[in-house]
Amino acid sequence: MPGVYGVGVAGHDHLFAPPASGGDFNIAWVPVAVLFTSTAAASHHLTTLAQLNAAISSGNAIEIPLPPATFHCEVVPANLYAMGTPVTPA
Repeated sequence: MPGVYGVGVAGHDHLFAPPASGGDFNIAWVPVAVLFTSTAAASHHLTTLAQLNAAISSGNAIEIPLPPATFHCEVVPANLYAMGTPVTPA
């Protein structure tokens, strides 16, 4: 969307649905990029799934699934997480 973003995007937000939210939580998460289709639409800060869905339904945004970036996001109890060993990113 070069007409909206020019040569790049200055920043981004993350929206997600944890298990208790009633959303579409999965252990294997496929990130989805959402791009606005106009500068007017891009001037709105979306913070809820309802706002995001409305923008997509109205044509003010599009979704681009990114399957190669799928990551593991299993929920574990805090005490189990605390026993984990950090891994240095490659």
